[in-house]
Amino acid sequence: MTQNQDYVEACKVSEITNGHMKHVEINGKEITIANLDGKFYAFAEH
Repeated sequence: MTQNQDYVEACKVSEITNGHMKHVEINGKEITIANLDGKFYAFAEH
């Protein structure tokens, strides 16, 4: 995971194949990233 002032790299695109999701923790927050037909969506879990 790399980080700068504007963004945090959560994972590589190749780690999430089409139709799948990946759960990551960034700065103490749980995030799920989904790949839907090559478009990536991220959402925080509460």
